[in-house]
Amino acid sequence: MKYYAQSIFLLLLTILFAACGKRQHHEIISTIDSFYTRSVAGDYRLAKKSLLTPELAAMIEAATSKQAASAAALKAAGSTDKPHMIEGDIFTSVLEGSTEHKVLSVIVNGSTAEATVQFQHTQYDNMQWSDRVQLQQINGAWKINDVFYAPGKGAGKRTRDVLTQFLRLPDELPKTSAQSSP
Repeated sequence: MKYYAQSIFLLLLTILFAACGKRQHHEIISTIDSFYTRSVAGDYRLAKKSLLTPELAAMIEAATSKQAASAAALKAAGSTDKPHMIEGDIFTSVLEGSTEHKVLSVIVNGSTAEATVQFQHTQYDNMQWSDRVQLQQINGAWKINDVFYAPGKGAGKRTRDVLTQFLRLPDELPKTSAQSSP
């Protein structure tokens, strides 16, 4: 009888853990699906910051401010030069972004997770690739922390690299020919 009770207890625990795992996978997939909408593809400034970790959201805010300041400085100088800016989709490894995505797998390790996401750009020769989306659980909600680009693609190895490189650009803009003449 004791063996029977232990077996039922272990079976119930297994079912409970399996249900928790499925719920986490569903929450992660839901976060990814909510983040990768066509309306924000290609413009990092439109990213849903509520779906990002605070650190990644702060980097996006800093890059947005840097880009705006660069544009304002050029406008004030009467320049038609191009301001410092991040072009293309930094949340996928293809600058044109994606038109579709599908979560292929999710691996959860405590409060972090990594999802392999297959992206497709149907207007660009049906281009297809897979990136790894890193997530972190914060206050019970899954947030995107970084995107690791497909090997050989992207403007760096990952989203945070692209943002870090941009934020390291000097604040001063190159002098235009109109600014350097006496």
